[in-house]
Amino acid sequence: MANDIFGSNEWQRQERQRQEEEERRRRYEAQRAQMAINPNAYLFEPPTAREIEAHQQNQNMQIESKNEIMYKEAMKELDALDGMENVKLKIEEALALASIYKAREMHKLKNTQQALHMVFTGNAGTGKTTIARIVGKLFVGAGLLKKGDYKKTKTSRESAYGHSDSSSTLKDGEVPFAECSNADISSAFWGEDEKNMKKKFDEANGGVLFMDEAYSMISRSGHRSGEKVMAVMVQEMENRRDNVCVICAGYPNEMEEFMQYNTGLASRFATVIHFDNYDVPALLKIAETMTSERDYKMSEEYKTSLATRLEKEREHPHFGNARTVRNIIEESIRIHAKRVYDKYGSSPSREILITLDKEDIREYSPIFTGEKIDDPFDNFYKEAVKRGIVSGDKAKKPPSVRNETPRM
Repeated sequence: MANDIFGSNEWQRQERQRQEEEERRRRYEAQRAQMAINPNAYLFEPPTAREIEAHQQNQNMQIESKNEIMYKEAMKELDALDGMENVKLKIEEALALASIYKAREMHKLKNTQQALHMVFTGNAGTGKTTIARIVGKLFVGAGLLKKGDYKKTKTSRESAYGHSDSSSTLKDGEVPFAECSNADISSAFWGEDEKNMKKKFDEANGGVLFMDEAYSMISRSGHRSGEKVMAVMVQEMENRRDNVCVICAGYPNEMEEFMQYNTGLASRFATVIHFDNYDVPALLKIAETMTSERDYKMSEEYKTSLATRLEKEREHPHFGNARTVRNIIEESIRIHAKRVYDKYGSSPSREILITLDKEDIREYSPIFTGEKIDDPFDNFYKEAVKRGIVSGDKAKKPPSVRNETPRM
């Protein structure tokens, strides 16, 4: 009986070998036919099953190597950011937890399911978008996010015209990063808002879906489109938890209201990270980086004046942090250009061209200090009162510019 079994196995092996040879010969003849049509075609011997397997293993090793490089580069980007110690700690905790879960799965240990979705709270200019991009690279590099195979969502317009409005393509090694706002979701057509939300998840497949000021998508009108969009969002977050990391960002109070809008929304976010306002030393480092990138440098007097102004700017409730620093630097560059041109003409020295001095920065910003800015109409009205054209009674409404403009 043993001989019959071994004999049967030998016959099966020979039959399989004969079929492989026949398939190889067929493909070889097909290549010869292709050469007859196109003499430049490359004639090759079809690869064996072992060669195909070895090629796939090599491809997987290359992908793992690219992910490892991406992870290390993203960690360098994160470490290079000034301050943000609380943010860095939270991200490291999320990465460590996800990695430990993978190790537990290999040992067939139980895990409580936790998604990678995050909430970022903080004022403008605190680096939320920058960190979101880095998080995407870290999660993909660590193998925590992978592309899922989903049917692409089409809007009514795309179905009618047979093409997609999205023409963005990713370069090799780039992580999908889709930004989503109310303008991207809202539509005048019934049911299109939900489709647009699903389409955003398609764009973020294998990466990050970033929703800055996510509360703007909540409908405050009478219809219920906002509720439907949020329901779709919650469902997609659950269905694509291994393929898309959703990061919602915004001001703290508004984000708290947003989380309470849908009963299942808050439970989908495993990590909440608050971005504090930068202190003045950190803002000065950011200013040094910005000026260096633009081939400028700050004198010591300029730094002192900048620090004084930033102290006043930080008192504003909606202080813009790095955005405010950028605006000040760009304003200083304009003032510097005017000052240097008036003094040296078109041939100043290199040192003068690159140095920002204390004359190139204003002491304060009227918008942030709350100081009243002169209104041209107020000056006009005062002059009219002075000339006796109109009454100076403060209780009376000033003359309308459109109908009762007095002649000066």
